[in-house]
Amino acid sequence: MPSSSLSGPPPLGESLIAALEGVQDPVVFASLEGSVQLANRAFWSWFRSGELQPGDALDLDRILAHAEGAEGLRRSLWDALRDGRAWTGRVRLTLPDGSRRTVRLRATPVHGAGGVQFLVLHLYDLSEEIAQAEAEASREQFDLLLDLLGTSLGELESPLAALRLAAAWEDTDLARVPEDLRPGLERVRRAAWRLTGLFRNLQDSAAGASREEEGAEPLLQVLVLGAPPREGVRLLEALRAQGLRILHRSARSEEEVLRAVRTSEVDAVLLGPETPPELPRRLVRSLNELRPGLPVFDVRKVDRAALARGLRRTVADFRRAQGARAAWRRMEDLALRDSLTGVLNRRALERAGEMECARSLRYGSPLALALFDLDWFKQINDSLGHLQGDRLLRTFAACLQGGARETDLVGRLGGDEFVVLMPQTDGAGGLSVAERLRRHAAEVLAAEAAEAPVVPGVSTGLAVLPAAGIHSFEDLLSRADAALYRAKAAGRGRVDRDLAGGA
Repeated sequence: MPSSSLSGPPPLGESLIAALEGVQDPVVFASLEGSVQLANRAFWSWFRSGELQPGDALDLDRILAHAEGAEGLRRSLWDALRDGRAWTGRVRLTLPDGSRRTVRLRATPVHGAGGVQFLVLHLYDLSEEIAQAEAEASREQFDLLLDLLGTSLGELESPLAALRLAAAWEDTDLARVPEDLRPGLERVRRAAWRLTGLFRNLQDSAAGASREEEGAEPLLQVLVLGAPPREGVRLLEALRAQGLRILHRSARSEEEVLRAVRTSEVDAVLLGPETPPELPRRLVRSLNELRPGLPVFDVRKVDRAALARGLRRTVADFRRAQGARAAWRRMEDLALRDSLTGVLNRRALERAGEMECARSLRYGSPLALALFDLDWFKQINDSLGHLQGDRLLRTFAACLQGGARETDLVGRLGGDEFVVLMPQTDGAGGLSVAERLRRHAAEVLAAEAAEAPVVPGVSTGLAVLPAAGIHSFEDLLSRADAALYRAKAAGRGRVDRDLAGGA
Protein backbone atom coordinates (compact mmCIF):
# COMPACT_ATOMS: atom_id res chain seq x y z
CA MET A 1 0.00 0.00 0.00
CA PRO A 2 1.41 3.46 -0.83
CA SER A 3 2.55 5.69 2.03
CA SER A 4 -0.02 8.34 1.05
CA SER A 5 -3.59 7.54 0.20
CA LEU A 6 -3.69 10.49 -2.15
CA SER A 7 -2.68 10.20 -5.74
CA GLY A 8 -3.79 12.26 -8.69
CA PRO A 9 -2.92 13.83 -11.97
CA PRO A 10 -0.28 16.60 -11.93
CA PRO A 11 -2.76 19.43 -12.77
CA LEU A 12 -4.32 19.08 -9.34
CA GLY A 13 -1.04 20.10 -7.74
CA GLU A 14 1.06 18.88 -4.82
CA SER A 15 -0.18 21.71 -2.56
CA LEU A 16 -3.78 20.65 -3.06
CA ILE A 17 -2.92 17.03 -2.27
CA ALA A 18 -1.19 18.11 0.94
CA ALA A 19 -4.11 20.34 1.93
CA LEU A 20 -6.66 17.57 1.49
CA GLU A 21 -4.76 15.35 3.91
CA GLY A 22 -5.79 17.77 6.69
CA VAL A 23 -9.51 17.67 5.82
CA GLN A 24 -11.44 15.48 8.26
CA ASP A 25 -14.37 14.85 5.89
CA PRO A 26 -14.15 12.64 2.79
CA VAL A 27 -13.27 14.67 -0.33
CA VAL A 28 -13.13 13.20 -3.84
CA PHE A 29 -12.06 14.67 -7.18
CA ALA A 30 -13.66 12.93 -10.16
CA SER A 31 -13.43 13.31 -13.91
CA LEU A 32 -16.48 14.19 -15.98
CA GLU A 33 -16.69 10.53 -16.97
CA GLY A 34 -17.12 9.69 -13.29
CA SER A 35 -13.77 8.06 -12.51
CA VAL A 36 -12.13 9.08 -9.24
CA GLN A 37 -8.88 10.99 -9.77
CA LEU A 38 -8.07 11.94 -6.19
CA ALA A 39 -9.39 11.02 -2.72
CA ASN A 40 -8.12 11.84 0.77
CA ARG A 41 -7.49 9.52 3.71
CA ALA A 42 -10.89 10.28 5.26
CA PHE A 43 -12.52 8.92 2.12
CA TRP A 44 -10.57 5.68 2.23
CA SER A 45 -11.34 5.25 5.95
CA TRP A 46 -15.02 5.24 5.00
CA PHE A 47 -14.97 3.22 1.79
CA ARG A 48 -12.01 0.84 2.20
CA SER A 49 -12.97 -2.83 1.91
CA GLY A 50 -11.21 -6.11 1.19
CA GLU A 51 -11.68 -5.52 -2.53
CA LEU A 52 -10.98 -1.78 -2.54
CA GLN A 53 -7.72 -0.11 -1.60
CA PRO A 54 -6.08 3.29 -2.25
CA GLY A 55 -4.86 3.49 -5.82
CA ASP A 56 -7.48 1.03 -7.13
CA ALA A 57 -9.68 2.08 -10.02
CA LEU A 58 -12.96 3.44 -8.65
CA ASP A 59 -15.74 5.30 -10.41
CA LEU A 60 -18.27 7.70 -8.95
CA ASP A 61 -21.23 5.39 -9.59
CA ARG A 62 -19.61 2.82 -7.32
CA ILE A 63 -19.47 5.40 -4.52
CA LEU A 64 -23.09 6.46 -5.07
CA ALA A 65 -24.19 2.82 -4.98
CA HIS A 66 -23.74 2.97 -1.20
CA ALA A 67 -26.55 5.57 -0.91
CA GLU A 68 -30.24 4.96 -0.27
CA GLY A 69 -32.23 5.81 -3.39
CA ALA A 70 -29.04 5.59 -5.44
CA GLU A 71 -30.80 5.70 -8.81
CA GLY A 72 -32.75 8.89 -8.07
CA LEU A 73 -29.69 10.47 -6.43
CA ARG A 74 -27.47 9.68 -9.42
CA ARG A 75 -30.05 11.08 -11.85
CA SER A 76 -30.58 14.28 -9.85
CA LEU A 77 -26.83 14.76 -9.40
CA TRP A 78 -25.90 14.34 -13.04
CA ASP A 79 -28.86 16.47 -14.22
CA ALA A 80 -27.44 19.34 -12.14
CA LEU A 81 -23.89 18.77 -13.31
CA ARG A 82 -24.88 18.68 -16.97
CA ASP A 83 -26.29 22.17 -16.43
CA GLY A 84 -23.04 23.25 -14.77
CA ARG A 85 -24.73 23.67 -11.36
CA ALA A 86 -23.59 22.55 -7.94
CA TRP A 87 -25.75 19.98 -6.15
CA THR A 88 -26.34 19.57 -2.40
CA GLY A 89 -28.44 16.88 -0.77
CA ARG A 90 -28.89 14.88 2.40
CA VAL A 91 -27.96 11.23 1.77
CA ARG A 92 -27.93 8.04 3.83
CA LEU A 93 -24.95 5.76 3.22
CA THR A 94 -24.33 2.13 4.14
CA LEU A 95 -20.55 1.75 4.17
CA PRO A 96 -18.57 -1.42 3.33
CA ASP A 97 -18.03 -2.17 7.05
CA GLY A 98 -21.82 -2.21 7.59
CA SER A 99 -21.99 1.11 9.44
CA ARG A 100 -24.55 3.72 8.43
CA ARG A 101 -24.02 7.43 8.14
CA THR A 102 -26.23 10.34 7.20
CA VAL A 103 -24.25 12.93 5.25
CA ARG A 104 -24.66 16.24 3.47
CA LEU A 105 -23.26 15.57 0.00
CA ARG A 106 -22.00 18.57 -1.98
CA ALA A 107 -21.02 18.08 -5.62
CA THR A 108 -19.33 21.11 -7.21
CA PRO A 109 -18.29 21.33 -10.86
CA VAL A 110 -14.95 23.09 -11.38
CA HIS A 111 -14.98 25.28 -14.47
CA GLY A 112 -12.07 26.13 -16.69
CA ALA A 113 -11.52 27.80 -20.05
CA GLY A 114 -13.06 24.86 -21.89
CA GLY A 115 -16.08 24.50 -19.56
CA VAL A 116 -16.46 22.06 -16.67
CA GLN A 117 -13.12 20.26 -16.15
CA PHE A 118 -13.75 18.03 -13.13
CA LEU A 119 -16.03 17.46 -10.13
CA VAL A 120 -15.36 17.92 -6.39
CA LEU A 121 -17.40 15.71 -4.08
CA HIS A 122 -17.51 16.61 -0.34
CA LEU A 123 -19.26 14.40 2.25
CA TYR A 124 -20.05 16.07 5.58
CA ASP A 125 -21.05 13.64 8.35
CA LEU A 126 -24.36 14.73 9.93
CA SER A 127 -24.76 11.71 12.23
CA GLU A 128 -23.74 13.54 15.42
CA GLU A 129 -25.83 16.60 14.55
CA ILE A 130 -28.85 14.39 13.84
CA ALA A 131 -28.45 12.61 17.18
CA GLN A 132 -28.33 15.98 18.92
CA ALA A 133 -31.37 17.16 16.93
CA GLU A 134 -33.29 14.03 17.93
CA ALA A 135 -32.44 14.62 21.58
CA GLU A 136 -33.59 18.23 21.24
CA ALA A 137 -36.76 17.05 19.51
CA SER A 138 -37.50 14.74 22.47
CA ARG A 139 -37.05 17.67 24.84
CA GLU A 140 -39.26 19.82 22.63
CA GLN A 141 -41.97 17.14 22.65
CA PHE A 142 -41.85 17.10 26.45
CA ASP A 143 -42.06 20.92 26.51
CA LEU A 144 -45.01 20.65 24.12
CA LEU A 145 -46.76 18.26 26.51
CA LEU A 146 -46.20 20.70 29.36
CA ASP A 147 -47.62 23.52 27.22
CA LEU A 148 -50.76 21.52 26.55
CA LEU A 149 -51.09 20.70 30.25
CA GLY A 150 -50.60 24.36 31.10
CA THR A 151 -48.02 23.56 33.78
CA SER A 152 -44.29 23.28 34.44
CA LEU A 153 -42.09 20.31 35.27
CA GLY A 154 -41.81 21.46 38.88
CA GLU A 155 -45.58 21.58 39.22
CA LEU A 156 -45.95 18.20 37.57
CA GLU A 157 -43.51 16.27 39.76
CA SER A 158 -45.31 16.95 43.04
CA PRO A 159 -48.83 15.97 41.89
CA LEU A 160 -47.48 12.78 40.31
CA ALA A 161 -46.11 11.69 43.68
CA ALA A 162 -49.28 12.85 45.40
CA LEU A 163 -51.46 10.90 43.00
CA ARG A 164 -50.05 7.57 44.20
CA LEU A 165 -51.02 8.46 47.79
CA ALA A 166 -54.24 10.41 47.43
CA ALA A 167 -56.12 9.16 44.35
CA ALA A 168 -58.71 7.30 46.47
CA TRP A 169 -58.72 9.46 49.61
CA GLU A 170 -62.05 10.74 50.91
CA ASP A 171 -62.96 13.05 53.78
CA THR A 172 -63.63 10.07 56.02
CA ASP A 173 -60.09 8.82 55.38
CA LEU A 174 -58.59 12.16 56.43
CA ALA A 175 -60.80 12.27 59.53
CA ARG A 176 -58.99 9.22 60.91
CA VAL A 177 -55.55 10.89 60.51
CA PRO A 178 -54.02 12.75 63.48
CA GLU A 179 -55.07 16.39 63.39
CA ASP A 180 -51.55 17.81 63.06
CA LEU A 181 -50.99 15.78 59.88
CA ARG A 182 -54.23 16.70 58.15
CA PRO A 183 -53.16 20.09 56.66
CA GLY A 184 -50.20 18.50 54.85
CA LEU A 185 -52.25 15.57 53.59
CA GLU A 186 -54.97 17.95 52.49
CA ARG A 187 -52.40 19.80 50.38
CA VAL A 188 -51.32 16.48 48.89
CA ARG A 189 -54.92 15.69 47.97
CA ARG A 190 -55.38 19.11 46.39
CA ALA A 191 -52.19 18.48 44.38
CA ALA A 192 -53.68 15.21 43.11
CA TRP A 193 -56.86 17.01 42.13
CA ARG A 194 -54.71 19.59 40.38
CA LEU A 195 -53.03 16.83 38.37
CA THR A 196 -56.38 15.30 37.45
CA GLY A 197 -57.55 18.70 36.24
CA LEU A 198 -54.40 19.20 34.19
CA PHE A 199 -54.85 15.93 32.34
CA ARG A 200 -58.51 16.75 31.83
CA ASN A 201 -57.34 19.97 30.15
CA LEU A 202 -54.98 17.92 28.01
CA GLN A 203 -57.82 15.62 27.02
CA ASP A 204 -59.99 18.60 26.05
CA SER A 205 -57.16 20.33 24.15
CA ALA A 206 -56.01 17.22 22.35
CA ALA A 207 -59.55 16.24 21.42
CA GLY A 208 -59.00 18.13 18.18
CA ALA A 209 -56.42 15.50 17.23
CA SER A 210 -59.21 12.92 16.93
CA ARG A 211 -62.09 15.11 15.74
CA GLU A 212 -61.46 14.20 12.12
CA GLU A 213 -64.24 11.62 12.42
CA GLU A 214 -66.56 14.39 13.65
CA GLY A 215 -65.87 16.64 10.68
CA ALA A 216 -63.07 18.85 12.06
CA GLU A 217 -60.24 19.39 9.59
CA PRO A 218 -56.56 18.70 10.40
CA LEU A 219 -53.96 21.20 9.25
CA LEU A 220 -52.35 20.01 6.00
CA GLN A 221 -48.81 21.07 5.08
CA VAL A 222 -48.70 21.23 1.28
CA LEU A 223 -45.84 21.95 -1.13
CA VAL A 224 -46.84 23.58 -4.44
CA LEU A 225 -44.62 23.31 -7.54
CA GLY A 226 -45.19 24.99 -10.91
CA ALA A 227 -47.70 27.65 -9.84
CA PRO A 228 -47.07 31.42 -9.86
CA PRO A 229 -47.67 33.01 -6.45
CA ARG A 230 -51.11 34.42 -7.23
CA GLU A 231 -52.15 31.20 -8.94
CA GLY A 232 -50.99 29.27 -5.88
CA VAL A 233 -53.03 31.50 -3.57
CA ARG A 234 -56.13 31.06 -5.72
CA LEU A 235 -55.65 27.28 -5.72
CA LEU A 236 -55.33 27.16 -1.97
CA GLU A 237 -58.29 29.49 -1.47
CA ALA A 238 -60.36 27.15 -3.65
CA LEU A 239 -59.29 24.23 -1.44
CA ARG A 240 -60.07 26.21 1.70
CA ALA A 241 -63.51 26.88 0.23
CA GLN A 242 -63.94 23.09 0.31
CA GLY A 243 -63.29 23.19 4.06
CA LEU A 244 -59.58 22.27 4.14
CA ARG A 245 -57.09 23.92 6.50
CA ILE A 246 -53.82 24.31 4.59
CA LEU A 247 -50.37 25.65 5.29
CA HIS A 248 -48.38 25.86 2.09
CA ARG A 249 -44.98 26.64 0.68
CA SER A 250 -44.01 27.21 -2.93
CA ALA A 251 -41.15 25.35 -4.63
CA ARG A 252 -39.41 26.59 -7.77
CA SER A 253 -37.69 23.38 -8.91
CA GLU A 254 -37.60 19.61 -8.57
CA GLU A 255 -34.48 19.87 -6.40
CA GLU A 256 -36.27 22.27 -4.03
CA VAL A 257 -39.19 19.82 -3.66
CA LEU A 258 -36.85 16.92 -2.83
CA ARG A 259 -34.88 19.04 -0.38
CA ALA A 260 -38.07 20.19 1.40
CA VAL A 261 -39.36 16.61 1.69
CA ARG A 262 -36.01 15.47 3.11
CA THR A 263 -35.75 18.23 5.70
CA SER A 264 -39.32 19.12 6.75
CA GLU A 265 -42.80 17.76 7.27
CA VAL A 266 -44.83 17.66 4.04
CA ASP A 267 -48.26 16.01 3.77
CA ALA A 268 -48.75 16.34 0.01
CA VAL A 269 -47.17 17.78 -3.15
CA LEU A 270 -49.34 19.67 -5.67
CA LEU A 271 -48.13 20.11 -9.26
CA GLY A 272 -49.38 23.36 -10.80
CA PRO A 273 -50.03 24.46 -14.39
CA GLU A 274 -46.40 25.42 -15.13
CA THR A 275 -44.96 21.99 -14.19
CA PRO A 276 -42.91 20.62 -17.14
CA PRO A 277 -44.74 17.64 -18.72
CA GLU A 278 -41.77 15.28 -18.29
CA LEU A 279 -41.36 16.05 -14.58
CA PRO A 280 -44.34 14.38 -12.75
CA ARG A 281 -43.40 10.75 -13.38
CA ARG A 282 -39.74 11.28 -12.49
CA LEU A 283 -40.65 13.30 -9.38
CA VAL A 284 -43.07 10.65 -8.12
CA ARG A 285 -40.36 7.99 -8.40
CA SER A 286 -37.89 10.12 -6.47
CA LEU A 287 -40.44 11.00 -3.77
CA ASN A 288 -41.37 7.35 -3.31
CA GLU A 289 -37.74 6.63 -2.53
CA LEU A 290 -37.66 9.41 0.08
CA ARG A 291 -41.13 9.15 1.66
CA PRO A 292 -43.12 6.11 0.45
CA GLY A 293 -46.81 6.89 0.15
CA LEU A 294 -46.46 10.70 0.08
CA PRO A 295 -49.49 11.94 -1.93
CA VAL A 296 -48.77 13.82 -5.20
CA PHE A 297 -51.56 15.53 -7.19
CA ASP A 298 -51.50 17.15 -10.62
CA VAL A 299 -53.98 20.00 -10.19
CA ARG A 300 -54.39 20.34 -13.96
CA LYS A 301 -56.13 16.98 -14.16
CA VAL A 302 -58.69 17.20 -11.35
CA ASP A 303 -61.36 19.70 -10.28
CA ARG A 304 -61.07 21.42 -6.91
CA ALA A 305 -63.81 19.45 -5.14
CA ALA A 306 -62.28 16.13 -6.22
CA LEU A 307 -58.83 17.41 -5.27
CA ALA A 308 -60.07 18.32 -1.77
CA ARG A 309 -61.64 14.87 -1.32
CA GLY A 310 -58.47 13.19 -2.53
CA LEU A 311 -56.30 15.23 -0.16
CA ARG A 312 -58.49 14.40 2.82
CA ARG A 313 -58.47 10.68 2.10
CA THR A 314 -54.84 10.16 1.06
CA VAL A 315 -53.31 12.43 3.72
CA ALA A 316 -55.37 10.65 6.41
CA ASP A 317 -54.06 7.30 5.13
CA PHE A 318 -50.51 8.66 4.96
CA ARG A 319 -50.64 9.98 8.53
CA ARG A 320 -52.13 6.76 9.86
CA ALA A 321 -49.20 4.91 8.29
CA GLN A 322 -46.83 7.23 10.14
CA GLY A 323 -48.40 6.26 13.50
CA ALA A 324 -47.01 8.02 16.55
CA ARG A 325 -45.11 10.56 14.47
CA ALA A 326 -48.41 11.84 13.07
CA ALA A 327 -49.93 11.98 16.58
CA TRP A 328 -47.18 14.36 17.67
CA ARG A 329 -47.80 16.38 14.47
CA ARG A 330 -51.47 16.81 15.39
CA MET A 331 -50.56 17.75 18.96
CA GLU A 332 -48.04 20.27 17.62
CA ASP A 333 -50.73 21.77 15.39
CA LEU A 334 -52.93 22.33 18.45
CA ALA A 335 -50.20 23.81 20.62
CA LEU A 336 -48.10 25.82 18.16
CA ARG A 337 -50.25 26.79 15.16
CA ASP A 338 -52.59 29.73 14.76
CA SER A 339 -56.03 28.21 14.25
CA LEU A 340 -57.13 30.74 11.60
CA THR A 341 -54.07 31.00 9.35
CA GLY A 342 -51.97 27.90 10.11
CA VAL A 343 -48.74 29.85 10.73
CA LEU A 344 -46.97 29.80 14.12
CA ASN A 345 -49.01 31.26 16.96
CA ARG A 346 -47.67 33.94 19.28
CA ARG A 347 -46.41 31.51 21.92
CA ALA A 348 -44.47 29.42 19.40
CA LEU A 349 -43.16 32.56 17.69
CA GLU A 350 -41.88 34.00 20.96
CA ARG A 351 -40.18 30.71 21.87
CA ALA A 352 -38.45 30.50 18.48
CA GLY A 353 -37.58 34.20 18.61
CA GLU A 354 -35.98 33.93 22.05
CA MET A 355 -33.89 30.97 20.87
CA GLU A 356 -32.73 32.73 17.68
CA CYS A 357 -31.94 35.94 19.57
CA ALA A 358 -29.88 34.02 22.13
CA ARG A 359 -27.93 32.36 19.29
CA SER A 360 -27.39 35.71 17.54
CA LEU A 361 -26.20 37.45 20.71
CA ARG A 362 -23.88 34.59 21.63
CA TYR A 363 -22.21 34.08 18.25
CA GLY A 364 -22.63 37.51 16.68
CA SER A 365 -24.58 36.10 13.74
CA PRO A 366 -27.12 38.43 12.08
CA LEU A 367 -30.86 38.08 12.70
CA ALA A 368 -33.58 40.14 11.02
CA LEU A 369 -37.20 40.50 12.12
CA ALA A 370 -39.90 42.01 9.88
CA LEU A 371 -43.25 43.00 11.41
CA PHE A 372 -46.05 43.18 8.79
CA ASP A 373 -49.37 44.94 9.28
CA LEU A 374 -52.38 44.99 6.95
CA ASP A 375 -53.29 48.63 6.18
CA TRP A 376 -56.94 49.63 6.58
CA PHE A 377 -57.93 46.18 7.85
CA LYS A 378 -60.50 47.49 10.34
CA GLN A 379 -62.34 49.49 7.66
CA ILE A 380 -62.33 46.50 5.29
CA ASN A 381 -63.46 44.14 8.04
CA ASP A 382 -66.30 46.47 9.05
CA SER A 383 -67.49 47.03 5.46
CA LEU A 384 -67.16 43.50 4.03
CA GLY A 385 -67.82 41.46 7.17
CA HIS A 386 -65.78 39.20 9.38
CA LEU A 387 -65.91 36.22 7.02
CA GLN A 388 -64.20 38.22 4.27
CA GLY A 389 -61.85 39.69 6.88
CA ASP A 390 -60.81 36.20 7.98
CA ARG A 391 -60.29 35.19 4.36
CA LEU A 392 -58.10 38.26 3.85
CA LEU A 393 -55.97 37.29 6.89
CA ARG A 394 -55.59 33.75 5.57
CA THR A 395 -54.50 35.10 2.20
CA PHE A 396 -52.07 37.50 3.90
CA ALA A 397 -50.53 34.59 5.84
CA ALA A 398 -50.36 32.45 2.68
CA CYS A 399 -48.48 35.21 0.83
CA LEU A 400 -45.91 35.52 3.61
CA GLN A 401 -45.54 31.77 4.13
CA GLY A 402 -45.36 31.03 0.42
CA GLY A 403 -42.83 33.78 -0.30
CA ALA A 404 -40.58 33.30 2.72
CA ARG A 405 -37.33 31.40 2.37
CA GLU A 406 -36.90 27.88 3.70
CA THR A 407 -34.98 29.07 6.76
CA ASP A 408 -37.43 31.85 7.68
CA LEU A 409 -40.13 31.51 10.36
CA VAL A 410 -43.58 33.03 9.85
CA GLY A 411 -45.98 33.64 12.75
CA ARG A 412 -49.06 35.62 13.67
CA LEU A 413 -48.51 38.09 16.49
CA GLY A 414 -52.21 38.88 16.79
CA GLY A 415 -54.97 40.59 14.83
CA ASP A 416 -53.57 41.58 11.43
CA GLU A 417 -49.91 41.64 12.53
CA PHE A 418 -47.53 38.95 11.28
CA VAL A 419 -43.82 38.39 11.89
CA VAL A 420 -41.18 36.93 9.58
CA LEU A 421 -38.04 35.95 11.50
CA MET A 422 -34.95 35.64 9.29
CA PRO A 423 -31.90 33.90 10.83
CA GLN A 424 -28.46 34.55 9.33
CA THR A 425 -29.81 37.67 7.57
CA ASP A 426 -28.30 41.15 7.91
CA GLY A 427 -29.95 44.51 7.40
CA ALA A 428 -29.54 44.65 3.62
CA GLY A 429 -30.80 41.09 3.18
CA GLY A 430 -33.69 41.61 5.58
CA LEU A 431 -34.72 44.80 3.82
CA SER A 432 -34.71 43.03 0.45
CA VAL A 433 -36.81 40.10 1.70
CA ALA A 434 -39.23 42.34 3.62
CA GLU A 435 -39.85 44.61 0.62
CA ARG A 436 -40.34 41.64 -1.72
CA LEU A 437 -42.87 40.03 0.64
CA ARG A 438 -44.61 43.35 1.28
CA ARG A 439 -45.05 44.15 -2.42
CA HIS A 440 -46.29 40.69 -3.28
CA ALA A 441 -48.77 40.55 -0.39
CA ALA A 442 -50.10 44.03 -1.19
CA GLU A 443 -50.68 43.04 -4.83
CA VAL A 444 -52.54 39.83 -3.94
CA LEU A 445 -54.60 41.46 -1.18
CA ALA A 446 -55.67 44.33 -3.44
CA ALA A 447 -57.06 41.80 -5.93
CA GLU A 448 -58.65 39.77 -3.13
CA ALA A 449 -60.55 42.77 -1.71
CA ALA A 450 -61.24 44.65 -4.95
CA GLU A 451 -64.78 45.51 -3.79
CA ALA A 452 -63.60 47.10 -0.52
CA PRO A 453 -64.08 50.88 -0.04
CA VAL A 454 -60.32 51.27 0.52
CA VAL A 455 -57.44 49.43 -1.13
CA PRO A 456 -55.69 47.16 1.40
CA GLY A 457 -51.97 47.61 1.63
CA VAL A 458 -49.09 46.36 3.75
CA SER A 459 -46.74 48.30 6.02
CA THR A 460 -43.58 46.78 7.48
CA GLY A 461 -41.12 47.52 10.27
CA LEU A 462 -37.67 45.90 10.21
CA ALA A 463 -35.18 45.45 13.05
CA VAL A 464 -31.85 43.63 12.95
CA LEU A 465 -29.37 42.07 15.37
CA PRO A 466 -26.68 42.75 16.41
CA ALA A 467 -27.56 46.29 17.45
CA ALA A 468 -26.92 48.47 20.47
CA GLY A 469 -29.64 48.27 23.09
CA ILE A 470 -31.22 45.03 21.79
CA HIS A 471 -30.71 42.22 24.30
CA SER A 472 -33.77 40.01 23.81
CA PHE A 473 -36.52 39.00 21.41
CA GLU A 474 -38.83 41.48 23.17
CA ASP A 475 -36.34 44.28 22.45
CA LEU A 476 -36.04 43.25 18.79
CA LEU A 477 -39.82 43.09 18.38
CA SER A 478 -40.22 46.47 20.08
CA ARG A 479 -37.75 48.07 17.64
CA ALA A 480 -39.58 46.54 14.68
CA ASP A 481 -42.89 47.82 16.09
CA ALA A 482 -41.47 51.36 16.34
CA ALA A 483 -40.28 51.12 12.73
CA LEU A 484 -43.74 49.89 11.68
CA TYR A 485 -45.32 52.91 13.40
CA ARG A 486 -43.03 55.22 11.43
CA ALA A 487 -43.93 53.44 8.17
CA LYS A 488 -47.63 54.01 8.86
CA ALA A 489 -47.09 57.62 9.92
CA ALA A 490 -45.18 58.25 6.68
CA GLY A 491 -48.15 57.20 4.55
CA ARG A 492 -48.35 53.38 4.82
CA GLY A 493 -47.44 50.89 2.09
CA ARG A 494 -43.69 50.93 2.78
CA VAL A 495 -40.86 49.39 4.83
CA ASP A 496 -39.14 51.35 7.57
CA ARG A 497 -35.95 50.01 9.14
CA ASP A 498 -34.85 50.53 12.73
CA LEU A 499 -31.55 52.40 12.88
CA ALA A 500 -31.70 53.45 16.54
CA GLY A 501 -29.22 50.76 17.55
CA GLY A 502 -26.72 51.69 14.87
CA ALA A 503 -27.03 48.37 13.02
